[in-house]
Amino acid sequence: MTHPLPDWLGQALPELVRDYFDPPADARARHFSSALARCAASGRVVDAGRHGSVVAVAGVEPLAWDTGHFGIGCARLAPVCIAPDLSPSDRRAAMAEMTEAAMTWCGRNDMKVLQRRIVGARADEASTFERRGFRLVDSIITLNGPAKLQSPKLPVRPARPDDRSALLAIAASAFPHSRFLADPSFDVGKARLVYVHWLETLLTGDTKGDKSGTGGVVLVAETNGHPAGFVAMRRDPQLDVLVGRPVAPMEMFAVAETARGQGLGTALLAAACDWSARAGAEIVEASTWTAATAARESYRRAGYVILDTLLTFHGRVS
Repeated sequence: MTHPLPDWLGQALPELVRDYFDPPADARARHFSSALARCAASGRVVDAGRHGSVVAVAGVEPLAWDTGHFGIGCARLAPVCIAPDLSPSDRRAAMAEMTEAAMTWCGRNDMKVLQRRIVGARADEASTFERRGFRLVDSIITLNGPAKLQSPKLPVRPARPDDRSALLAIAASAFPHSRFLADPSFDVGKARLVYVHWLETLLTGDTKGDKSGTGGVVLVAETNGHPAGFVAMRRDPQLDVLVGRPVAPMEMFAVAETARGQGLGTALLAAACDWSARAGAEIVEASTWTAATAARESYRRAGYVILDTLLTFHGRVS
């Protein structure tokens, strides 16, 4: 795409921009513009037109960390911005056109897996990806809970350097519903290490790929003096600006399988809400897989409500 971005960008259909917060149109436009500029710099921006006007625009972004970790080219189709007044049939046609262009670009640039994650409001687009051979690899719910001062019923403390090995061991086996594990394109051992590396960024404050550990904390619950569960929280001023409210994203939440049923999850969620309130947030944002029944029940008991569903598809590029 070489011409200017469309003026309807701020009113585009729901996309991965925390639309359940109802962010201002100008903030959405800035977010999409920035994301598309990043895609243009490292990948490709594609569009679709109807009657002489651009009605959809999307970015194809290479995922450098994923590519390096798995040893196969990985890219993401996002954001996908579609004009608000487009008919359902024209929307699906535009989506199919841009997906084809994205797959063509991936094939020419040695990208073997193309990821697309869609919000629940656009779930009817799933058929577009299925017809093109994409596979549904995960289903995620996004939840919000109140940030408020409270005292956990069990002790919870910030992580210490000597916790590292125990926490990484928990992360290595705590997330069986990962999209990487659901896709046979990826090595199982390397897929499990994704969450280990993510936790390392949160423990160190580093940034790897699109995962940042800055502005965060890892809180730990113990059994018999040993780490048995953790929750990782973060504050991101840029997210506050985007959604217009102070939010604390919950990056990771896990309890060791041998320690479940002892109240550690409840204590960690209480500590997360307390930390978030002390850090100036009003809302705690969390997510988990729809298949993670134990985690969903923990969130329900803690007063979280489901605000969105995300469907992730992987397309294998031939």
